[in-house]
Amino acid sequence: YYDMPFPNSNHRIDHFLRKSIYSWAPKSPFLFGSNMAIRRIVWLQVSSSLCEAQNIHEDLDLAIHLAKSKQKILYSKSLLSGISGRRYSSSIIEFSNYMSMFRLAYLQHNIHGLAIYSAVGIYWLGYFLLHPLILLGRFIYSDLDSLGNSVYQPRKNPMSD
Repeated sequence: YYDMPFPNSNHRIDHFLRKSIYSWAPKSPFLFGSNMAIRRIVWLQVSSSLCEAQNIHEDLDLAIHLAKSKQKILYSKSLLSGISGRRYSSSIIEFSNYMSMFRLAYLQHNIHGLAIYSAVGIYWLGYFLLHPLILLGRFIYSDLDSLGNSVYQPRKNPMSD
């Protein structure tokens, strides 16, 4: 996360959490929409069955449909990309609405389990730890320019002109 506190080390914590959830909860499939790849043939097999609900995370919905069609979902630490941690900057109401989309995605498919709520709890813990640091601007950035701005920039959307 290029715009979060401790950018040089937060990926280690993120990897530990994602790998733990991936290993611990195989019946709660997930994809990380900011950095994923899917084979075209697999996309063609599942795309017509994806849910159109606007109150769920589309990457979770895709993961659930892939799992239901017996497709293998892999997690790899080596596939890194820079992304924004902007959710931790949002208001508590906005963050709560965003987090409810996790639960709703699984409930829409009648998937229940401790792993879902554990992951959501971890995100909430991160929010309460990081949100005050972000708001106060009192975080440690090792990748700042001379003006104190992060040297990382979000990548340009390749689909835009």
